[in-house]
Amino acid sequence: MTICNDLDLAKVEFVADEKDLESDEALWALYERWCKAFNQERSLEEMARRFSKFKQTVLMLDSNKKARLPYRLEINWFADGKDIEL
Repeated sequence: MTICNDLDLAKVEFVADEKDLESDEALWALYERWCKAFNQERSLEEMARRFSKFKQTVLMLDSNKKARLPYRLEINWFADGKDIEL
């Protein structure tokens, strides 16, 4: 059995491309992949509740990327609002 701790999750690279942002359906599929990549087990109800925060985060990060700022932000394990819970 492998135990995944928070440090392991910090090493996950998760990237969204333009197709992932084309529609709510594409963003939902991205969210499902994000849950798997970051070992986040969510009920369908909890996913629906957190989806708007995830979508907001991903779109903000995409806007940041397009602005070509001198720093880069990435999708991480806080993307669906986990940081608010800490």
